[in-house]
Amino acid sequence: MSHSPGERLATGRTAEIYAWGETQVLKLCQPWVWASDVEAERRKTTAARALGLPVPAVGEVVQLGDRTGLVFARVGG
Repeated sequence: MSHSPGERLATGRTAEIYAWGETQVLKLCQPWVWASDVEAERRKTTAARALGLPVPAVGEVVQLGDRTGLVFARVGG
């Protein structure tokens, strides 16, 4: 998917969360977070969901400039 992040929804130490279309969010990591750590989070989240844990569905890994991001299903809460 090639588009820009929407509204910033939250900010944390390692990442910012942005709207990513109507049904997803983008967790955009700070430049100092390694892409391999983002991919590891993707694998762990996928595994947790497969076990039935209440975690959002995880999508693609995206690169925006010098930052790596992870797309998640948008959930209320």
